[in-house]
Amino acid sequence: MYMGDKPVNSKGYLQANESGDDDDEDEDWNVYDDFNNVRPLSSSAGLSGLQSHDQGYWDATPNKEAPETPYSDYPKRQSLLPQEAFGFDARNTNPRTSFPISMREIDTNANRNSGHLAANEAGSGIELITVPALGAEYTKEEMRQMTRKQKKKNKRSAKKAQVAKWAKGEERACGWLTPRLAVFLAFIFFCLLGVCLFFVIPRVPTFALLTTDPLEAVPDGASMLIHHSPTNFSMDMNLNLRADNGGGWITTKASEIKVQVTDIKTTKKVGEGTLNDFSFPGRKRTVFKMPVSFSYVSLNATGDETFLDFYHACGHKYDNTARPTLNLGISLTMKVKGLIGTKGTSTQISNVACPFELQNFQ
Repeated sequence: MYMGDKPVNSKGYLQANESGDDDDEDEDWNVYDDFNNVRPLSSSAGLSGLQSHDQGYWDATPNKEAPETPYSDYPKRQSLLPQEAFGFDARNTNPRTSFPISMREIDTNANRNSGHLAANEAGSGIELITVPALGAEYTKEEMRQMTRKQKKKNKRSAKKAQVAKWAKGEERACGWLTPRLAVFLAFIFFCLLGVCLFFVIPRVPTFALLTTDPLEAVPDGASMLIHHSPTNFSMDMNLNLRADNGGGWITTKASEIKVQVTDIKTTKKVGEGTLNDFSFPGRKRTVFKMPVSFSYVSLNATGDETFLDFYHACGHKYDNTARPTLNLGISLTMKVKGLIGTKGTSTQISNVACPFELQNFQ
């Protein structure tokens, strides 16, 4: 059997020539029809419902002149892929020769605007499409605007501009806050804050010695010690103090209270003491004892003026003989929780009797 001038086998396919040349056989092979199962026919009129093709291939289009059959309603055959999927006209051209031969020289500006490459000179119908070309390069000003420093500067400038508009009354913050209303609200806020601080800020109490028995011997009046090599004395006493916290509305908590005692005549320090974590209730007066350790070392063997003041004031009591009194300066400092820094006060007590009594042999 022959189709035109080429032999066809019993199944309708072209037979290879006896010389074994595959080029003649491959010339009639079509990748598009092969993919869609459109085979060559043994006779162009051998099958009903199909029309002949110029090159002896099936035509997937239905035959309008064919009579109706019971299977006429069966879905019509459709191609699995469109011809455009192959990049060329696969039905009417040879895929072996359908490739670009050379590219036309395209002007740079035209290629930049269109983004398309020219088709090959052979007119094979292949159109290669590239990605869109990049736009113009960034200018120096645009690159400067994209830096992190410039972006922060622009944000600050935008915020300043918004604040300036709000201050002029052109815009409202949060949709309702105007500058005049903001001033009124700030005034009310600071007034309320001042009233609250007046009641909640702790006050520093004032201190005073009790008029009766300001000094108290610990543990008793016979515990004063005298040594002569070197010449010195030592003893423990309590200062009976009264703290007035009438100006405070809340309790004043002192984390540390320190006291220093000096001899007024010689201005030499003779005692010191510390009291930790003590509270003074608000709107009240508090009496408390401040422990003080007295000690002093004389500069000479017989005793200097400071040593002699305490030695005579705390000496043995003789009938019809009055002992001298002590004149002391008291300096008190304290740290109050809730207040910054150290608060202090000082006072003096004159003509106070020594609570100790030395033995006649001391």
